[in-house]
This record gives sequence, C-alpha cells and structure tokens, in this order.
Amino acid sequence: LSLTNSVLMPAFGQDWHRVLQLWSMLAFLAGLVWLAITAHPVVRRKERHASAQPRQTQRAVITHLLSLPPVRLLMAMAVGTFIFNHSLNNWLPEILRSRGLTPAQAGFWASTPIIVGIIGSLTLPRLATPPRRHIMLCAVFSAAVLATLLLQAGSGPLLISGMILQGIARSTMFTVMMLTLMEMRNVGERNMGTASGLLFTAAEMGGASGPILLGLVHDATGGFSAGLAVLTVVTSLLLLGASSLRRLVAAPVLAG
Repeated sequence: LSLTNSVLMPAFGQDWHRVLQLWSMLAFLAGLVWLAITAHPVVRRKERHASAQPRQTQRAVITHLLSLPPVRLLMAMAVGTFIFNHSLNNWLPEILRSRGLTPAQAGFWASTPIIVGIIGSLTLPRLATPPRRHIMLCAVFSAAVLATLLLQAGSGPLLISGMILQGIARSTMFTVMMLTLMEMRNVGERNMGTASGLLFTAAEMGGASGPILLGLVHDATGGFSAGLAVLTVVTSLLLLGASSLRRLVAAPVLAG
C-alpha cells in the first residue's frame, strides 16, 4: 500500500481506479487461499471434534471473561495499541508530506515501518517466552513512546529512527498481548476464540477512533505535533498498563 503513489500509480497511468481494482483482486485471491485452508481435512477434523464437545453458552463465556481483571485491562490496552497503530498507519504519509516530502517520497519512506514490521513479526514475538514476556511488552511500549517523540521532533536520521521504532512496536505489541491472553488462567483453550474476539473488538474501537482523532487534532491545530503528543500520552499509558498487567496476571483469580 505504501508503494501505491511511488510505483503503482505511475505504472497504471495515474489511474487510481485500476490501482483499486488490483488491490481488490489481491483481496479476492486472499479469500480463496483462506477457503482452501478451511477445506483442508486436518482443519475439518479439528472442527468436527470441537463441535462434538460440550460447551457453555456464548453469553456465559463472555460474562466469565469480562469478570477477569487481566482480561479487562488487556482490552483497554488493546484500544490504545490500535489507536497508535492505525493512527500512524493512516497518517504517516501526510506527516511526512508536512515535512516537505513529495507524495511519492512520502509513500516510499512510509513503507519503512512496514518493512521493519515484517522482519519484526517474524523474529521478535518468538523472544516473548513466558519468563520474559512482561519485559518484552514493556520494551515494545517503550519503543512506541520513543517513536511518537522522534516523529514529533525529529528530522533526517531522527525521523527515520522514529519510523523504525514504530515498525518494531507495531509488529510486536498486539502479538505479545495475544500470547499473554492465551496463557492466562481461567481463559483456557476452549474460550480462546471468544477471548481473542473480545480483544479484537475492543482494539478496533481504537483502530476506528485513532485516525479520526489525529485528523481532528490536526484540523484544530493546523499541524501534527499536538496529535503526536496525544499518541505519546496513549503509549505512556500502555507502558503503565503493562506494569499493572504483570501484577494482575500473577494474582490469584477466583473461578467465575
């Protein structure tokens, strides 16, 4: 997506209709791949086995999960995580254009966090083993805080450093939070589907509101500095939440 302005638009004669048609074809192909995966005999066999097991009602599972303080905290942190991720994912090209870059240059440099994120998603989550998961979570939230600060004040190498830290944070934060949820007491494998659904539902509240918030602050102030300062506050709260999460996860939990 970040290469749209610099590569695809010139390749398609500046016709954005054709570019969008290309993206829709890729999305359709991804759907076909997903259908092929779900039709695999191993997947079908697991689904039949799961459907044969006794299960609670969805309302009872949700009520139980929401009664767990660590789950509620993780949901709140998920909102902040997606505020950070989606705000910068959507507005980074414009932030770079406000620094004097052309649309093509902004699209090119905005791909930096994506490239770093691809590498990070393949390497960093595997380091988040249970003994050091809390340290890893605090480290990536610290990277997110630094990224917002460098994007506010930086130019040249500092700006690039901020985008690299953004890529590290965006590729790891939510994955490590999901791993924490999976291994949480009183969640269990059977309830993991509902638990992850709750986490994503909460996260997408931030995913929708984050870009809108950054845009509103930009319109009100005439720049991105105030909006990036808001993201600094959000990521700092996430860092505080990670400290509280360790205490809540370690505390005994009554069965609900």
